[in-house]
This record gives sequence, C-alpha cells and structure tokens, in this order.
Amino acid sequence: MSIEAGSVRRSHRLGRALIYGSLAALAAFYLMPLWVMIVTSLKSLDEIYSGSFIGLPSHLTRGGRHGTRPVSAQLAAGYAHISSTHC
Repeated sequence: MSIEAGSVRRSHRLGRALIYGSLAALAAFYLMPLWVMIVTSLKSLDEIYSGSFIGLPSHLTRGGRHGTRPVSAQLAAGYAHISSTHC
C-alpha cells in the first residue's frame, strides 16, 4: 500500500510541475510584448533599426524619437510643437 501511495505522490508532483511549467511558458509568451516595449523605449533609434527588438540595449537613453537630448530639451521641443500647431 505504501508503494501505491508513493507513486501517486510522485505522479501528482509530476503533474504539478507540468502545470506550473506550462503556466510559466504562457506567462512569458503573454508578457513578451510588454518586454519588447520597455526594452525598445530604452534604446536609441540607431540601435533599434540595426538590432533585435528583444535584446537589451548596449547603453540606456531617454531620447525616444528626439535622440539623446536631455528631458528638459525634449519637453521644450514638445511644447514648441504643440503651440505652433494650435495657433
């Protein structure tokens, strides 16, 4: 009777490992677009065009489409664009 109980426990462990492994794989697949969005936002445009979307950036930037200018310069450029289009 103890041999049957041991094999039942082992099969439950194997089943749980399979379920958790499947859930982890599906979670990684589901979260991949978020990962690509975050990693791409940290890359320069040259690095985005020349490399992979999934890889980590070689150096961090906060430039976005305006290059690697400081954030204050980006905000000033944004405000100038808004005021020139709405006048």
